[in-house]
Amino acid sequence: MRPALTTALALGLSLLGGEAQASVLGRLFGRAERRESSTSTERSVRAAPALRADESQLGSSVERQDLGAAGVRYRIGTGAPRGTLVFLHGWGGAPGGELFDRLAEGIATSGGSFTAVAPWLRARGDPAAPHTMSGQLALARAAIAALPGPVVLVGHSFGGKAALALAKELPSKVVGVVGLAPSVNMAHAYWKGLTGERGLPSPARMLETYAVEEHKLEAELAALPETDSERAHEIRSALADLRFQKDLARYDEPALESHLATPTLVFHGTEDGAVSIHYARRFAETNADRVRLVELPGEGHGLADAVGAIASEVTAFADARFASSVSRGQP
Repeated sequence: MRPALTTALALGLSLLGGEAQASVLGRLFGRAERRESSTSTERSVRAAPALRADESQLGSSVERQDLGAAGVRYRIGTGAPRGTLVFLHGWGGAPGGELFDRLAEGIATSGGSFTAVAPWLRARGDPAAPHTMSGQLALARAAIAALPGPVVLVGHSFGGKAALALAKELPSKVVGVVGLAPSVNMAHAYWKGLTGERGLPSPARMLETYAVEEHKLEAELAALPETDSERAHEIRSALADLRFQKDLARYDEPALESHLATPTLVFHGTEDGAVSIHYARRFAETNADRVRLVELPGEGHGLADAVGAIASEVTAFADARFASSVSRGQP
């Protein structure tokens, strides 16, 4: 493997560490999230016209409807819904994954009563569809537009990054954001791995650099003997990661993740091997007036052992955000 590509595939993993060191960036987030959603992916793409709590093996205070390619809808709690939550899965995840099922149950146990929708953030719910920031935002935007009233977005990993972008884009609609191990500042690690530079340049320079590298990889793939399937797989993986970052560069990550106007609650595990808590701390410091960071000792990227504590905080946060929107007369 040529040195430039080796560096590109490293993707700054010295900054990320842990599980991340075992795969390229495009699989970095996917491995943890696929583990979260593996038990529910199949049922999430099967249409079920009626609400069936027993089908999803959820508690009696949570009803869940699988909507096929449209995602999943929850009815959380036994009282009148106090607002609508939007659950945004991450890279390689799926709507109705174990994390969000358990979060819905925890919110109900905490006394919360909400409607929640969890859209597919890959085209038509196809796990093999290309996953980009543009595609994820388009699908989430369409799902949010179909909902009445204000919403609170709850995003895991890359879904957390999408939630922040949507909050900036739709400030009158999104009244709060909850980030569950959000993949903030991810462009920094990729750029450092590709170029060795610590600082992030302008989006224009990033796009130019990525286009050059993309051309090199495409040329190498085209000239590769058909018998070298292993190398072909490596190059295609690198191309997928590069195109993902190329798309992400269009959004100017530093601008996207600073000067927030929407109140935001972030949960991040101190042992997250996919997205270092360092990035969450830096994000919270940059937006100290709008972001509250809750550090979870010993937790990894899936936050598996902290769902109960997270749920009670999410319930209180969402109730406060919906009450505030009513007092301000938001539709």
